[in-house]
Amino acid sequence: MGFRTDNIVTSDQTHTCNVRKVTEKDRGKGIVTPRDYTDIDGMITNVPSLVLATFYADCVPLYFVDLLHHAIGLSHSGWRGTVQKIGEVTIKKMAEEYGSNPKDMKVAIGPSICQDCYEVSLDVIEEFKNAFDQKHWDKLFMEKIMENTSLISGRRIGLFSQKQEYVRKIFLCRISAPAVIRNFFSPIEPLMGNVGILELFLASENKKEEDLS
Repeated sequence: MGFRTDNIVTSDQTHTCNVRKVTEKDRGKGIVTPRDYTDIDGMITNVPSLVLATFYADCVPLYFVDLLHHAIGLSHSGWRGTVQKIGEVTIKKMAEEYGSNPKDMKVAIGPSICQDCYEVSLDVIEEFKNAFDQKHWDKLFMEKIMENTSLISGRRIGLFSQKQEYVRKIFLCRISAPAVIRNFFSPIEPLMGNVGILELFLASENKKEEDLS
């Protein structure tokens, strides 16, 4: 499974919920030609051989595949994108552009920071409370007791003390092993000409496995 670099189209991520329809004229933008768009955290396409590429540190990659209409999507979901429900926005955009039905789609959450490591300040908690119904709060965030802590580092932490600290944390993500992602998408490998979204990920993970063997 391979791809040409001039088939890649890259995002311009600024933690929005903007999703762009990628067409043939976008081929190579961000790699071999300059992007003529900004503030794009999600992309969708149904053009064969295009490779959608987004960028991650601790944020969450969201993968969307519509086997019926041979359409794909890839969105970058940090906490701001999650509050703005970029996953829902992406699905609605695919429905609008390609007639996609959520019932016919396969969706996956890619590797990202784990729950135990993602700590946020109270202002972020309030953003989630405003965006999601109270019945979901127990799953979205919790309090963690940290004892004998002289300093809590990280810009997301707003409060710290020298004794005992309650730090709230957002449950934004789940960790998915590469093998799980690969197995999830294995039925669509014959369509990989259309599903370039996965080529970068699977190729990089295959290389890691080869290096470890």
